[in-house]
Amino acid sequence: MHKQKTQQEKSKSLVDKLNDKISSFLRKLFLSESTATGIRRLLNTLWAIGLSLLIGTVFLSFYNLNPFEYLYILFSKGATGESQSLMLIIIVYGLATAGVSFSFKAGFFNIGVPGQMMLGGISALIIINKLTPVGSSLYKSDFNLILIMIFSGVCGFMLAALAGIFKTFFKIHEVVSTILLNWIVVALGEYFFVNYPLPHPNSTTGSYSIGLRGIFHPANFVVWGMILFILIAIVLFVIMSFTTLGYKIKMNGINKNASEYSGSNQHLLTILSLGFSGFLAGIAGFVYFAVKETKYTVTVLSQPLSQGFNTIPIALIGQNNPIGIIFSTIFYSIMDNGQTFISDEYSSSGVKEGGLDIIFGIIIYTAALSSSFSNFRPINILRRAIALNTQSIYKREKANVKAKIKEYKETYKKNLVVAKENYNKNKPQFAKIKAQIKELDNSVLLKIGKNKNKMNSKEVETLFQNVAKQKLELKQKLDQLGYNEIHDLKNIYQASKIKVLSEFRLKKEEYINEFKYIFWYKYSIFSIQKNKIHLNNLFKYVQSEKEKMEQKVKIGLMNEDLKNQYFENFDRGLELAKIEFNNEFFMLRNQYHSAKKQFNSEKNSDKKEELKIKLVELAQKCNQQVRAFKKNNSEIYNDLIKTTDRVKSLEHYSRFREITKLMEVK
Repeated sequence: MHKQKTQQEKSKSLVDKLNDKISSFLRKLFLSESTATGIRRLLNTLWAIGLSLLIGTVFLSFYNLNPFEYLYILFSKGATGESQSLMLIIIVYGLATAGVSFSFKAGFFNIGVPGQMMLGGISALIIINKLTPVGSSLYKSDFNLILIMIFSGVCGFMLAALAGIFKTFFKIHEVVSTILLNWIVVALGEYFFVNYPLPHPNSTTGSYSIGLRGIFHPANFVVWGMILFILIAIVLFVIMSFTTLGYKIKMNGINKNASEYSGSNQHLLTILSLGFSGFLAGIAGFVYFAVKETKYTVTVLSQPLSQGFNTIPIALIGQNNPIGIIFSTIFYSIMDNGQTFISDEYSSSGVKEGGLDIIFGIIIYTAALSSSFSNFRPINILRRAIALNTQSIYKREKANVKAKIKEYKETYKKNLVVAKENYNKNKPQFAKIKAQIKELDNSVLLKIGKNKNKMNSKEVETLFQNVAKQKLELKQKLDQLGYNEIHDLKNIYQASKIKVLSEFRLKKEEYINEFKYIFWYKYSIFSIQKNKIHLNNLFKYVQSEKEKMEQKVKIGLMNEDLKNQYFENFDRGLELAKIEFNNEFFMLRNQYHSAKKQFNSEKNSDKKEELKIKLVELAQKCNQQVRAFKKNNSEIYNDLIKTTDRVKSLEHYSRFREITKLMEVK
């Protein structure tokens, strides 16, 4: 029994620990400052894309076509046309971009993605072509193809790691080494597929079909590839955001010196970071050449793969965030897929040649400058404008501030005219006094120079003190004559203006913070006014129904007892609604008004905060009261309608009596 209890306690503690870890993870994910920064970056990117498309429409209009129709065709056809090809290019771009963004985060510019993709594709196609004939177990075994895909990634890893070795031990920048390695891979492809004999014919011309089956058949790999891409993105996000390894990698990208002093192995980190980036690019190359293209298209390439370079703008649009690149990849792939449809739609226009390149270029540049949109918050600007301009107190305060500044300016101008006249009048005296000050400076220096060996330090100090006193008297005389008056007037005007504007800014923030309380209150008043009208209509409706029932009693269609019962129900319901409407809400409203007056007159900041909380609570209670009243009224109203409908539906008094008896029994 005791053992069972201890086991239960242990299992409970494990569950509690697991729950704590999950809660901590979710808090970090959704409530941390980094998440808020991520949301801000997302908004920056969205604004940048929106602006780039807007600028793109201006350039497209130069081709004498409708730019909005062009963009509609580009995105609608790109998103819906050739769905299999679209999904495969999303997988290719996604895997390669994940590698690029990882290297960027680590502080390395991996420009060698085209070469790494090509090397992964070349190695995969050589194995498929050279080692295994068509129809063998290679095409029937998914496991064999998975091994080939991993080998393609390893080839990409080795090529990128080579650039890391050059950087670490030979101080060759990765941009230079990766660009040169791209062309070496192009030469390798030409050697293996053009000069080196392969078993299958037409493999050197790019016309021979590969014909993969199983999960690597293009129709099937769409699903598995998307799962792989999203899984890699999520794993990278977790590693970079919540692990020590991810922090070390990011720190290396932010500040290499700090990373080194913290104990990170710079050489190993450089090689592995670039290597992992190349690994993902190699897998992307396998998917592109072996799965998507389905033919030996790598054999006819005479330059680095352009799709590899496209991963750089995709990473920029996604802010190098593993989750962000999922969406940026989809966005870019849709545009890439839409190119074919644009060419067909605008075959007779010059826009098919350069129109899309313009849009791509503008998007890339604006995405690179997306951080400049950090302070662009139109929703916040609109909210502040509404909060301020709907309050009469703000408008009055704004008018007062303008009037004060205008008054200060007019006073400054008047005083300035007088000061200038005074300055011009005393100008000769100013020159004379300034000459005296200069003469004092020269005389003291001359005296010290002549008696350099005769005067001790104390005598020199006394001499300087006497001269300083004389200079101070002369400067005071200058001030009395108005020498600095013009400058002083300007400073006083600027200081007064700044003080008024600073106080006004603080008040603006107070008005914005108070707006939510005012909004709640105004909403409550508006709802109450609507419900007051509704209540009046309800009274009128009940009165008319009472009159109709009186008529039915007179002609014998209703007995007196039933009529009185209905009247009693009507009156009770209306009285309750009236009491609820008049007493509770108006009591809350009066409390709100008194708290508002107290808040406006209060000067103590701590008490003001307490009153703010009270105002919010009262405003919310007012609103809840309105909703409850509205709900009760609607129920009363519906009951009345049902009652009168029952009466109207009766054709004979006898039938009415039977129904009322049944109702009474219920």
